[in-house]
Amino acid sequence: RGEERGDAFNWQYTIDLPVPDGTLRVSFDDWMWQVSDDRVLNRAYMDKYGVEVGEVIIWFEKRG
Repeated sequence: RGEERGDAFNWQYTIDLPVPDGTLRVSFDDWMWQVSDDRVLNRAYMDKYGVEVGEVIIWFEKRG
């Protein structure tokens, strides 16, 4: 499910991550902000059973 809020987009989803002995189902709360015409900041929080188990911050930049 996703929702746009001004220059931000929030996307919440559940995925099965592959692990050595099968899969691990986790939920993501993924936020993206357009900070300029050619740059987006993405911050994603990952949780299992409501406990935060990871966080990722990524910049996307359009080149050319």
